[in-house]
Amino acid sequence: MELQMNLDWGDFPTWLGSSGALVAACLAGIISLQLRSRERKQAISSIHIDLTTGETAQARNVIGTVLYATDGLDLVGQREAISALFKLYWAVQRAQNTYRVYRLDAAAPGKMQGQEEFFLSWNFRELVENIVTFHRDYGERLHIKDEDAWNSFEERLRAGYPDLFNEFLASSAEG
Repeated sequence: MELQMNLDWGDFPTWLGSSGALVAACLAGIISLQLRSRERKQAISSIHIDLTTGETAQARNVIGTVLYATDGLDLVGQREAISALFKLYWAVQRAQNTYRVYRLDAAAPGKMQGQEEFFLSWNFRELVENIVTFHRDYGERLHIKDEDAWNSFEERLRAGYPDLFNEFLASSAEG
């Protein structure tokens, strides 16, 4: 049995065009994957900056002072403490929106890739813990009117971060 290949030079432009289209599609796929990776890294960097600098860093400092310093509330004042709480709620909302878009897992560094995401997850977890602790210890005492923000925060954790929800809120949500 002999295999014969009969090449018609009239088919050459068709083969060349098809090969060129295939190469272009492969290159487009590779470029798309690289751009997605770059966007993901930029998103991680953006969240990290948002959670660790500027207004959020100041709010974290205020809440940390209230929670961990002797007479912390007297040092910062009620108005500043409440303002800081809402800034942290908003920081969580911004971070969660980015996490969702880029399919990042804010709560579980073991599920993430790369050192940057580990540090990001630690900051997010600490932020959540401080919000929960401040709300629990000072919410009623300071008559904070944050029901909408708290409910949104709680639902975001329940839906998006069940590990954090279970760690910090599951027992209080049941009771």
